[in-house]
Amino acid sequence: TTSLSPGDTVTCTATTTDNTDTVSDSVDVLIDNTPPQITDVTITPDPAYNSDTLTCTATATDADGDPTTESYEWSNGSTVIGTGASITLDATLAIPNDTITCTATTTDINGGSATSSATRAISNRNPAFSSIAITPSTGVQVGSTLTCAAVGTDDDQDTVSTQYAWSSNGTPIGSG
Repeated sequence: TTSLSPGDTVTCTATTTDNTDTVSDSVDVLIDNTPPQITDVTITPDPAYNSDTLTCTATATDADGDPTTESYEWSNGSTVIGTGASITLDATLAIPNDTITCTATTTDINGGSATSSATRAISNRNPAFSSIAITPSTGVQVGSTLTCAAVGTDDDQDTVSTQYAWSSNGTPIGSG
């Protein structure tokens, strides 16, 4: 069994003979390259936030056994935001609910190529409190005026608003 590769020429030579003469002729065929295929494209992590480093991985096969090289392009909508297997996001590249696409291209040594893509939605993080306090916090008596102050933050740069509700022993006693 002979191993053939793209670009090889295969020749068939036919010889025919009658009682007197022999004639030969041949025909050639060129072995074409079979382009590689991408069988899977994944993006990690899941869930993803707009401060994460996303990594794209493509799985490629080549029927000819040729080695392949993968390349990656990242986009947010129609805007290309980076290249390479990984991209580190920030609020200038993506905000919550954006859909990031990784387009993977595999190319074999004979120039055949294939493209496939995967998407990842950017998740929203919950707001948090950097501080919350009631003043005064000691020496409180019936009739004391209390103030509640809280500072809310949001890692996604969303605007936060804070509302206050007062209760005593689980019973609502006021708001604001």
